Amino acid sequence: MQRKLVLFCGPRGAGKGTLVSAMAAKFPELKRLVPHTTRVRRSNEVEGKDYHFVSSVEFDRMLQDGELVAWVSISDVQRSGATRSELLRFENCVGDVVPHIAKEVARFISMHDGETLVIPVLAPLDLRRKRVRDRQKDLREADIERLLAEDPVSANVEDYRDYGLVIHNDKQGSLVDALAAAEGAVRAFLRG
Repeated sequence: MQRKLVLFCGPRGAGKGTLVSAMAAKFPELKRLVPHTTRVRRSNEVEGKDYHFVSSVEFDRMLQDGELVAWVSISDVQRSGATRSELLRFENCVGDVVPHIAKEVARFISMHDGETLVIPVLAPLDLRRKRVRDRQKDLREADIERLLAEDPVSANVEDYRDYGLVIHNDKQGSLVDALAAAEGAVRAFLRG
């Protein structure tokens, strides 16, 4: 059986995590990819389910030892990445990453006789701001603005023109449409 990896990518607050959770629930054969991160765990996150939370020292060691296939520096205090062992743990998995990591991870999976479907997810800034505020209620407005401004991921649709499907999660009610689009693409990919 060929390894299959589904990756959602896009800017902070676009809805990637929601789509990952929905696809993992809809397709039991998809196991959730759990990346490593140096950021602080949010109150609703579970170690080993949402992320592997590690110190900067541990992240540096993982880099030094070649454990990380791809990684990104998101801010001064946050680096995140995907390890070889995590990417090869399951035959089929789903996760969310930043776009340039998606390309590196896809190359790695291809070298291990696998295939990757990358689906960018975009949303307008005002909706992304609301989502960040809703999921991190303890953040001040200035912190939300800083997080959105420091996001290393482009929200410009032109930067995603090489992808076959781009989900525009652009209205509060558009999640149903986003889920339907993602489900159709993932179903076709897993059957193909």
